[in-house]
Amino acid sequence: MKKIIKILSIIFVAYFIILYLFTPFAKKQIAYDDYYIDPFFVYYISGYLFNYDAGYFGKQSQFPLVKIIFKANRWSFNKVGCSGNIAKDKNNIYFLGTYQNSKGYTKRRLDVIQNVDSSSFRMATTECSLFFFDKKNVYYATPGASDFIKFENSDPNTFVQLDSYDGNGIDKNYYYCDRKQYKLTENFKLLYDGKEFGSNEYIYLKNKETVVFAKDNNSVYYIGDSNVGGLDKKIECFVKLEDADVNTFVTDVGGGIKARDKFSRYEYYKKKLNQ
Repeated sequence: MKKIIKILSIIFVAYFIILYLFTPFAKKQIAYDDYYIDPFFVYYISGYLFNYDAGYFGKQSQFPLVKIIFKANRWSFNKVGCSGNIAKDKNNIYFLGTYQNSKGYTKRRLDVIQNVDSSSFRMATTECSLFFFDKKNVYYATPGASDFIKFENSDPNTFVQLDSYDGNGIDKNYYYCDRKQYKLTENFKLLYDGKEFGSNEYIYLKNKETVVFAKDNNSVYYIGDSNVGGLDKKIECFVKLEDADVNTFVTDVGGGIKARDKFSRYEYYKKKLNQ
């Protein structure tokens, strides 16, 4: 009997060592390559045993190492969003941050996000989004990012995602871009298709990826991506156009990346004088 117990103990220990280190075929893969579940536990990929250089495709890895998430509820655990590094269960939100060490290899750390309402936590839109929210706040996370951002004093009830790829959004209080939030001024309006859209009309611009101009009573703003439109230098994604005439500034009909006032024409942030 003792011999049988000893053999079973060895098998049991060996089984959990294998589960802890490698990814058995028995595990169900969820959230792309980041999380796995089996009949007992939830796991995440913490790193890789070997790395090799895949040439044009950069650093690639083999033999993923997995760790058990002891806090996770196996029966309610599932991914949130499209990127694969965010998941939740009935109790917690899990964010798998990605880091690069000095040799260029991927390192990962699992964070259990505190003070988030798991029951209402979801992606901001039905399409792939970099924004998430629960019943109280708006959050932001990108694939391969090292941190999970909570936007203070945000309003998920009025939040509208403008650009799913670059991560631009707006609610009644703030504009969001480049992982930052900017306080809206009084009577802040988005400009698109030759029209002005106030706070009650932001919803009509949902997923309109070419909303790059806005204005209030006193100023015109460029609110587009800081890396597009042939810019000769990186700029802030929310910047005042100092010389624009607020009274005559309007976007062209049919889109949002081109605009004009009585003095100049604009394409994204670049300006040229009227001919």
